[in-house]
Amino acid sequence: MTTLVILDKGSVDHAINWSKVKTKLTLIDELKRAVKKIRAEVVVQSVEDFSKRMYRVLQNDGDYLR
Repeated sequence: MTTLVILDKGSVDHAINWSKVKTKLTLIDELKRAVKKIRAEVVVQSVEDFSKRMYRVLQNDGDYLR
């Protein structure tokens, strides 16, 4: 199972043409097309942000917030 965590203007959500999504198959096709449109910088920033969050969790004994 793959998890994609990208939440900004370059995200998959913004790249999908939701008017074309009518079935599971068209959703899969749109996801494949949208993922190709995401810039590498957006993916790198997303991974970096996620890594920082995980580091904070480790520093706070498993709690995200202090």
